[in-house]
Amino acid sequence: MLKEKRLFLLDIDGTVCMGQQLISGTREFLREVKESGGQFVFITNNATRSIDDYILSFQKLGVMTSHANFVTASYATVMYLKKHYPEKLIYVMGTKSFLRELKKNKIRVTIDCMDEDIACVLISYDNQLTYEKIQDTCQVLSTRKTGYLATNPEPSARCWSMRWEGNRCLSGNRSQP
Repeated sequence: MLKEKRLFLLDIDGTVCMGQQLISGTREFLREVKESGGQFVFITNNATRSIDDYILSFQKLGVMTSHANFVTASYATVMYLKKHYPEKLIYVMGTKSFLRELKKNKIRVTIDCMDEDIACVLISYDNQLTYEKIQDTCQVLSTRKTGYLATNPEPSARCWSMRWEGNRCLSGNRSQP
């Protein structure tokens, strides 16, 4: 049956990986897909890592990938920002990897809450979140009129054995890319 299929769309977290470990059988499955002339694309709403970081992570796990193998929340955000905020300055509350993804794709970003040119506040699930980031984000939102976006307003995030508050507690019912 697999030989009849040409394209496999796969989630990453909890589907092919648990944390930094491949789920049993994943490497063999992906190899079989390639050997039969098929393709696989990872689709994830996890914006904590850039596509470059995903490629490196999979390489360490023995799975060779390229940018063509990924559709991520960070990439969707880049496309949205290019369309709706071209050349505008975006204040970002997110991981360092997320910021690198935006910068690599020519999105003007800042983490300086005092920057006067901020056109939009963008928040993303941030496993590097600090009180200072929350405070600075609130500073921007409470002192000026800006756009407001969130990458993935999930109610919670699973850390394999525990559930953590997700991005929805910060994004509410506001718009997101």
